[in-house]
Amino acid sequence: MTGQGGTSGYAAAKGAILALTREWATELLLRIRVTHCFRGSDDAALQTMARQLSDPDEKLKQITAGFR
Repeated sequence: MTGQGGTSGYAAAKGAILALTREWATELLLRIRVTHCFRGSDDAALQTMARQLSDPDEKLKQITAGFR
């Protein structure tokens, strides 16, 4: 919730998630209770991150094991 410099994209995305959480909490109040929204990971992002590691195939297996 504080500025760090060089993270404008992250800050904008986080602000959007917080605003969406508040909006859904109000809009859906009578049907469900919304307290948090989390973004999901996609395979392309995980593969990009894993390629930067010393053993990308093994790390990718470890990371994606929880998503399947």
